[in-house]
Amino acid sequence: MIEGGSHFAAYQEFRRATITRLVKAVSEEVHRIKPWIKVPAAVFSDWPQCREEVGQDWGAWVQQGYLDFACPMDYSASDAEFRTLVQVQRDTVGGRIPLYPGAGASAPGLPLGQVIDQIGIARAEGADGFIIFEYQGGVAADCIPGLGEGLTLGATYLPHDAPIVEWQLRQNGKPLEGVATPEAPVQVEAVLTLRGRFQSRRERPVPRSR
Repeated sequence: MIEGGSHFAAYQEFRRATITRLVKAVSEEVHRIKPWIKVPAAVFSDWPQCREEVGQDWGAWVQQGYLDFACPMDYSASDAEFRTLVQVQRDTVGGRIPLYPGAGASAPGLPLGQVIDQIGIARAEGADGFIIFEYQGGVAADCIPGLGEGLTLGATYLPHDAPIVEWQLRQNGKPLEGVATPEAPVQVEAVLTLRGRFQSRRERPVPRSR
C-alpha cells in the first residue's frame, strides 16, 4: 500500500477498526468471565498520531470503555516532552479511567534523578500513578530500591478494587510446608478478600483439589 494512494485512507481505517475489534472482543470476554479482572493496555505515547502510524486508536478504546486503565509508554530523555505527552494523555482520558504514564528508566536509560523528576511531572499533571520500564538489570538493582528509599517510601495503596487472592496449600488436613508427597492429594484453597464494589459479595474460600 502506497501512502497517499487512492485507497490509503480506507486502508488506515480498516487497520484501526480491526485492532479495535480485537481489543473490544478481549475486553468484553474477560469482563464476562471474571468481572473483577482489570483490562489495561500499554499504549503508544504519541496520541493521536499513533492512530495513523500504528493503527492504535486507544483514545477511542477509553471512550468506549474497553480499558480499565492505560499505561502510555512515555519513554523520553526530555522532561519537557514527557510533560507534554502526559498532558495530552490526561486530557484524552478525561478522568474516565486511571492513567499511569511510563518512564523509560532503561530505554532510553534515564538516571535515577531524572526518573524521579518524571514521576513528579506525572503527579503534577494529574496522573493516577506511574510505570517504570523495565524491571531488569540496573533498574531492578538500583532504580527501584532507590525509589523505595525516598519517593515511594511509606504507605501506598493498590490500584482499583480487585479482590486480593491468598493461596493456601494443605495435605492430609495440615498446612503444606516444603515439598508435597505423592501419597495424598494436595488441597489448594484460594481465599478472596473483596474490596470496593465487590464487598457486597460474601467473602468465602474457594477450595480446589488436585
